[in-house]
Amino acid sequence: RASDLRETRGQALQAMLQMPLSSGQVNAQALLAPGADFATRALSGQITIDLPDLDWLRLLTPEVAAAQGHLSGQLKLAGTALSPSFTGEVALADGKLKLATPGIELSPLNLLIQGDSDGLLTMTADAGSGGGQLHVGGVLDVAKTDSALRLTIKGENFQAANMPQARAWV
Repeated sequence: RASDLRETRGQALQAMLQMPLSSGQVNAQALLAPGADFATRALSGQITIDLPDLDWLRLLTPEVAAAQGHLSGQLKLAGTALSPSFTGEVALADGKLKLATPGIELSPLNLLIQGDSDGLLTMTADAGSGGGQLHVGGVLDVAKTDSALRLTIKGENFQAANMPQARAWV
């Protein structure tokens, strides 16, 4: 793992992150242009993700009993420090997630996050459970400091819980 944050000539800030993992990698480079007002300084850079194995998610929370799938994508950074924009996409393909407490497995699980130059991040996800489907869509305007994530959730015969105490479908 390597990371670096340095002030370049002319007081620009340059950051680099390289995270080679046992299965995959995450790399990021960013440049914040010089300027007196930090919030309005121009931002540029890129984030690249290639994670063909998601089993590490189990280490973050005991709620994830098992995880599979390939998370990959590339986002270009632009805008300013206060109002960044992300152009590109990150996708989860062939996903499968087993959740401990509700006792369900989300399979197939697919996710797509797309960013555009106007600062909008659009998310779509589909998951299967118990023979049903759940569809989630949302938009976040990262260019606005007071923006809220707005989600639309639709399901049909989606099993949300499979425990001895309760079984539920939506």
